[in-house]
Amino acid sequence: MYLFSEIYPLNLLCLLLIWGVGGWLIASRLFNLSPEERGLAGLALGVLLATWTANWLGRWLPTQFAFWASALLILLIGTLLAWPVRREICSPGSIRPWQWLSFLLIFFLFTLIGRGLGLLDDHQNLPHVASMALGDIPPRLAYDPDLRFGYHYFMLLLASQFVQTLNAAPWVALDLARGLSFSLTFMLAGLLAYRLTQSRVAQALSMLFVAFAGGARWILLLLPASLLNQISTSVQLIGSGADSGVNLRAALLNDWSVEGAPERAFPFLYGSGLDHSISMLHNGFGVSAVLIIVLLLLLAQKRVNWQANVPIAVLLASLALANEVTFGFLYVGFVLTGLVWVIQNKTWRLPREFLLWLVVLIAGGVLSLIQGGMLTEIAHGQIERLFIGSANTYFRVSFAITPPTVLSAHLGYLSLLNPLHWLPIFAETGLALLALPWMIGEARKRYGQADWLTTAWLASIVPSLLMVFFEYTGNAGPTAVSRMMAHFLLVIKLMAVPVLWSWLQTRTDEWKAVAIAWGAATVFGGIMLFGSQITAMPRPIPAIYLADLDVQMNRRFWGQLNTESMVFDNNYPRAATLFGLPIKSSKTMGETLPEYNAFHGNPNPIALSSAGYGYIYTDMKYWQLHQELFDQACVRLLGEVEQISNDGRLLDFRRLVDISACKE
Repeated sequence: MYLFSEIYPLNLLCLLLIWGVGGWLIASRLFNLSPEERGLAGLALGVLLATWTANWLGRWLPTQFAFWASALLILLIGTLLAWPVRREICSPGSIRPWQWLSFLLIFFLFTLIGRGLGLLDDHQNLPHVASMALGDIPPRLAYDPDLRFGYHYFMLLLASQFVQTLNAAPWVALDLARGLSFSLTFMLAGLLAYRLTQSRVAQALSMLFVAFAGGARWILLLLPASLLNQISTSVQLIGSGADSGVNLRAALLNDWSVEGAPERAFPFLYGSGLDHSISMLHNGFGVSAVLIIVLLLLLAQKRVNWQANVPIAVLLASLALANEVTFGFLYVGFVLTGLVWVIQNKTWRLPREFLLWLVVLIAGGVLSLIQGGMLTEIAHGQIERLFIGSANTYFRVSFAITPPTVLSAHLGYLSLLNPLHWLPIFAETGLALLALPWMIGEARKRYGQADWLTTAWLASIVPSLLMVFFEYTGNAGPTAVSRMMAHFLLVIKLMAVPVLWSWLQTRTDEWKAVAIAWGAATVFGGIMLFGSQITAMPRPIPAIYLADLDVQMNRRFWGQLNTESMVFDNNYPRAATLFGLPIKSSKTMGETLPEYNAFHGNPNPIALSSAGYGYIYTDMKYWQLHQELFDQACVRLLGEVEQISNDGRLLDFRRLVDISACKE
């Protein structure tokens, strides 16, 4: 299999064992989990704790050492906590072969799918995987190293560990990180459902629902033609939606026009600009936040002593580094839960267990403000603006109040005040929306049981729904608000099957039939998209902006260049990904800087060296265009690879040259 030729498989096995055993020992000692839950929950805990630890060790130690050290540190902590290892920790029920076979199957399936996909901002993500693998933690913006990259980079950091420990290229490492996260998320979601229902059928259905529930744009085809025409006229497509058709009706019958699609393109009618199925989250943050939330739901009510609050606080901090929206809404859910208790009991004397949660939340919140990522940069940026009037951070966050509007990344602004937009809004959110009343009932039930984390998670639906009154005006693009609006659907996906399964136990067969039909319709679009995804597996690609020649240069020169220099490239994401070094090219992801444009038209090695560049990486066309400049004596060729046709003609090449000796 091609994947095993791209990594060190024994290193992967060793890393998974260290993470798994360390996390399993911690989970077994600090949490009262069933034997069936310990293995996978332990592996997830080990992966997350080690990645969070690597976020700190990687700042001061060489990353190859820091990443192995973070894994071994988790193993050491687990060993010390569990020593002497007692029989109940190693009970035979802890090893479930079918569990691990399922985990490995999903892991490699989604990794291989990712190897054939090049969509969803890999031009943004891959350079930062590469730069963090070389020690740029927390990362600077790969396209302007003067700016800090305040991004939810937890998934990218997990991938950067694979770069160093498995000798994987950045694109392979990111696909592995996504595949591992997908597998653990789906398996833990199934374990959570089984704990709540004690049903294997519910466990399997919950895994399918979490993986594939998403938008239901296809239901618009069920409308009368005249009504669909009216809706289509009232909708203004944006982004890849506008690229997919001249109007909504036309787009519904076309493929989704997106770069990096699989061999069999994604049909537009099965997608969503608001809520793709989780199986489609091959983006920068992926399912890392979902994995952390599911693990928190499994662990929260199973703590056996005060020490268990330490990994809980670390998981909360990791959640902020994985997706600050999920983190923030969970915290708002806790606030709402506390306010309900205060109003209901007419006293500010909160229950002891809730107060303990507040301490853990504060600890996780403090860590989130100093560890790196979006929340750290928001805090850092505010301090800089207060004292020096500006902030050296890439992302800016701001909001404006707006009439109730749902923003789809494909269908644009859909107003809740316009009846013609109600059906498109429902189609973009998907049929999971219909389970919302049961989530409210489950929140009341969990509140009565003093299950504060689950209650807060369910209460986080409220701020998500209120986002229809806000418009994002920061520089991450207006559709950033779509993630916030879609949060409540994530809550529903994780809880819907076990909640409805329990509710249906006392209902008639007619209700059960309706539930089956609803569930099948809810996952229909996601399963159809998955059918397209699997066609990507036989055709692995590095990224849409990389060729085989670039892959060869990455293998030859990875980690060999001076990390204090920059690499100039006429295709700026390319060199940043291949060598992990920055290039000062862009003030946004796509809007190039004037100085880069000037260098692009006149790549004088002397001027480039004066600007901080130590290397130039180029293809044949660009080299031939500026050959007189590159033929200067101070330019030293480091390496070259060529593409030769069958009849011996030179088709293309890549050259890497050292210009550090070029001085005025």
